[in-house]
Amino acid sequence: AALARSVLDAAGAVQDASEVTGVAVENLQKWHAVAGMAGVSTEDVNNSMVKLNKSLFGAANGEKKSAALFKQMGIEVRNADGSIRRIDDVLPQVAEAFDKTHDPATRTAMAMTLFGKSGAKLIPILAKGKGLAEALSEAQRKGIVVSESSIAAMDDLGDNMGMLGTQVRGIAGNIMGELA
Repeated sequence: AALARSVLDAAGAVQDASEVTGVAVENLQKWHAVAGMAGVSTEDVNNSMVKLNKSLFGAANGEKKSAALFKQMGIEVRNADGSIRRIDDVLPQVAEAFDKTHDPATRTAMAMTLFGKSGAKLIPILAKGKGLAEALSEAQRKGIVVSESSIAAMDDLGDNMGMLGTQVRGIAGNIMGELA
């Protein structure tokens, strides 16, 4: 029962984080795994991805600092149809730019601009460049990644079990109130 609850809680956390960060469920799990191996918390990854989304939005809407950095890295922030690109599409290019940048001060400035305070913690991961894609694929091969449909189903089950528990406590509270 404890294992089942733990799995449901983890699935719910990944689903919620995916919705907040804008990173696909399966990709986010890969990032969490690779970051964890480098000593970076899932919270730092999630916060960094939220900030990257904000940086993409800012750059796409004329915020000078972010726009200049994306341009310097050779990364388009908008798709051909004018929509803002997804993090999942931009991250490989960001990693390549970090791999090509060897100056530590420049890497730190890039990380802070794109990912905020927790971005500096991602530098060792991002600096892997094309090796990052291999590390992310390795997480998939090791069975760490749960499918998006399974995560969604477990998140729904966890939510329903939580609601059931709340209902039971409410009914029990009303009964106890009447008895008192």
